[in-house]
Amino acid sequence: KEAGDDFKKADDLKRLSDFRTDQLQLRLWLIKARAGQAADANKELKQYATKEHRGRAGDWFSQIATFLMGEQNEEQFLNLAGNKDQTCDAYFYAGVKKVIAKDKAAAKAHFKKAIDSGASASNEYWSAMAELEGVDK
Repeated sequence: KEAGDDFKKADDLKRLSDFRTDQLQLRLWLIKARAGQAADANKELKQYATKEHRGRAGDWFSQIATFLMGEQNEEQFLNLAGNKDQTCDAYFYAGVKKVIAKDKAAAKAHFKKAIDSGASASNEYWSAMAELEGVDK
């Protein structure tokens, strides 16, 4: 709850770059969905993606968002990853969805693939490491 409150405050300040704002919206989705508020998370992410996101239609953020909102299946999403950063992102977000679905084995496998991507400059890489440690807790 506190993390969600902090992310929301950061969003309210409207001082982040477009890229960071996109990242913030994805994290807000993760927090709400993990708290059992997937419908609200989807609604808010959809609103952001259609009204505020400043990227191009179909860009990587949009692909992540459509996957998180259930508008794209996992196999399609994972196949879209074109480089190590996108591979890391894809497996991290797929892993989080597996955590939400309480599929620990699949979540672990996805987090390991995110880490194996070697995209150590990515927030998702470090998040995958933390998630991997916490899956069984």
